[in-house]
Amino acid sequence: SLYSSLPPGPDNHNPMQLWDISADKEKIVQGDSLKTWSYPSTQVDRVQVSMKTDGRPLNSKIDLWHGPDYTATTTTIYTEDGYLRPYNGVQATPKGMNTVGLYNTGSAELAYSTIVEADPE
Repeated sequence: SLYSSLPPGPDNHNPMQLWDISADKEKIVQGDSLKTWSYPSTQVDRVQVSMKTDGRPLNSKIDLWHGPDYTATTTTIYTEDGYLRPYNGVQATPKGMNTVGLYNTGSAELAYSTIVEADPE
């Protein structure tokens, strides 16, 4: 996971460090759009999802579609300022095929940056 890449010490939980470590994995999710990441391997136990904006509101849904029937679990995220209060969370991905979807429910001009990284067991 992103946290396992951080050196030990008092600053290892600074969310902004995560963006420095994984900048090459950063994707932009435009307003009113969906981006997905699929994990067909049973080795992926969880994914870390990080989202931020340039100071604008962050309004998103995180969907986890699991299993052969793609049963969905949804988490809703909202913050007034995605730079001062970015979202960082870990989503369990039960054994089997999983797809993580980020749906930006904000308007077209409210894009955000995201990093989604799998953490094999």
